[in-house]
Amino acid sequence: MPMFENCFIRLRAADNVFVLPGGGGIGAVVGNVTLRAEIPPCHKVATEDIEMDEPVVKYGRAIGFAAREIKRGDWVHDHNVRSKNGPGTDSIRRSGLLHRGKGKSNASFMGYRRRGGIRPGVRNELWVIPTSGCVRGEIRYILSQYHKPYWIDSVKLIDCSPDCEDSSKTDIAEDIIIGFARNPNAAGVLFVGLGCEKLSASELYDRALAEDCNVMYAALGKNSNDEVMKYLDDLAALSPRVRESFPISDICVGMISAQGGYSGLTANPMLSRLSDSLAAGGSVILASGTPELFASGDAISDRITSRENFEIFVSKVEMFATQDIPSMTDWENGITTREERAMSLSPVLGESPVIGFLDYGEAAPAQAGALITPGSRDEAVNCTLFAASGTQIVLFATASGTPFGSLCPTIKISAATELAKARPAWIDFDAGSILNGESIDAEAARLREYVLRVACGERAAHEKKGFSDAVMPKL
Repeated sequence: MPMFENCFIRLRAADNVFVLPGGGGIGAVVGNVTLRAEIPPCHKVATEDIEMDEPVVKYGRAIGFAAREIKRGDWVHDHNVRSKNGPGTDSIRRSGLLHRGKGKSNASFMGYRRRGGIRPGVRNELWVIPTSGCVRGEIRYILSQYHKPYWIDSVKLIDCSPDCEDSSKTDIAEDIIIGFARNPNAAGVLFVGLGCEKLSASELYDRALAEDCNVMYAALGKNSNDEVMKYLDDLAALSPRVRESFPISDICVGMISAQGGYSGLTANPMLSRLSDSLAAGGSVILASGTPELFASGDAISDRITSRENFEIFVSKVEMFATQDIPSMTDWENGITTREERAMSLSPVLGESPVIGFLDYGEAAPAQAGALITPGSRDEAVNCTLFAASGTQIVLFATASGTPFGSLCPTIKISAATELAKARPAWIDFDAGSILNGESIDAEAARLREYVLRVACGERAAHEKKGFSDAVMPKL
């Protein structure tokens, strides 16, 4: 049997097209629709008649307009669809500003209580942050000799300090590092320096202490290796030793969309459903402010909850308005317009309220909904910025595969089963089952349960191997 024979995916109930992952021939009946043309794999089919100038709807949003009459069963692509000509700010300014309250859910997880109003941690870790490149090797040696207490999950060296001569990055690096000190998964943070660096360990300590973080600092020129180990013991002694039950509203999750392959049909829309489910229960979702996200235009603007954030979004749309025109690869994969490309890559915000934009290292508030962090083309940088804003868990969808693990438990989600089979030691969750008939909602519910298990202590693939990384932005 050919792969995906008679399989179709309708991404939202409001859509007037569905997608055929395996394509289809003239006269074939798929989902009660008789195909009127040869449909290439991953391309769209009209599920109803669409009059000229009426919207073509996918992901529950208009991705363009019919350039001529489209009949039910027709192939829908650039020969009969025209772009909306970008997410013009006129249409965005006409969008209604919505405000939704915090939801309720009976779901819970077992985490570690933190002080100072910080969310509960899903891990109980000690994070060691060098403020000078000169001390990194010595810290690695010290940590190799250190025996952590039983209630501490791991001790992480976060290699994120800028070069001593690069003073231009010091302020932003400091904001990000203070964000790390506030991260719920850090039971305690030790800053270590020499005393001569521009990014001062003692100044970081003073600032983090003022925010009621469990922190200490050491100067290797003054403190012995034994003293550094004692600081780690002291931090551990001030941390909780047992997990407690917390509501799902105490979860903050960062989400990374996959690019290419089947990601726009499987992993990305599944994350969209999960985002809605978590936000409905009071959770906070973080997404990166990439050009693709801002190209989504009014798909996001009509969910922004304040005039100030609405104006920020409009300015970002204008900045990225000419970027990300569909490529030849996009065209071959059935992507017709830049709006469709944007929606296929950046649906992780779901339909949740967009409650704000975060700066580097700025903490995510407790209000339920979605927040947009500074964006980068490098997903590892985006994961790092999520950690600095307080995520406990990152959901990382991928079409090509990556072994990367961020400072927080990073759940890798494959867009196709072939990837999950090829890289089982990298992938935590396979969304490819959607191509074989599983519903997007059912898979989102299954992923939600897995996220809660990870929140309760189940380890992601990279954690089982004992590594995590931080990649700082290049500014």
